[in-house]
Amino acid sequence: RVERAARPAAVAQLLLDAVVSTYGLRRGVVLAAQDGQLELLATSEQHRDVPRSGVSPTADLAQAERTTRLMGALDPVEDPWLCELLPGATSVLVVPLLGDARPLGVLVVEGGGRPSAQRRLVSGLERSAAYGALALRNAALMESVQRLAATDGLTGIANRRAFEGTLERELARATRAAEYVSLV
Repeated sequence: RVERAARPAAVAQLLLDAVVSTYGLRRGVVLAAQDGQLELLATSEQHRDVPRSGVSPTADLAQAERTTRLMGALDPVEDPWLCELLPGATSVLVVPLLGDARPLGVLVVEGGGRPSAQRRLVSGLERSAAYGALALRNAALMESVQRLAATDGLTGIANRRAFEGTLERELARATRAAEYVSLV
């Protein structure tokens, strides 16, 4: 299902749902690296009033070191945004998502269970993250190609292909709703 998902957010949500259910985790988030900040791509909980983007020194360190970080709890002073996303989280694992040896983001999950099972959990999460990172990179590339195909390279304005697609959708919508369509 992850390979068929077309958008990065859909890939991230499928990855997170699979990881949480497979490994019996409490909850988690997938954060994407975007221009020096992180963007919330997927979450296992509904977050209201939490910024969709922010900074996380914990996530930055996991990406920079390219290693999974295991933490007893999140520090609200050091990492307030991540604490907002996972309030009161304990047994936190931060797994970097790497594509072509480049950090794409992180998978952050709240674990649980016996410490003796941690090694197997980390190993499984790292394999899942590697597979998910590949799917995320492919979805982002596909999204970029589609955006480039729909806009003029010089002006950035929607091109004829985008116009025809939009016109077709609007005509279909107007037909379903039995409404008139005007084109100027």
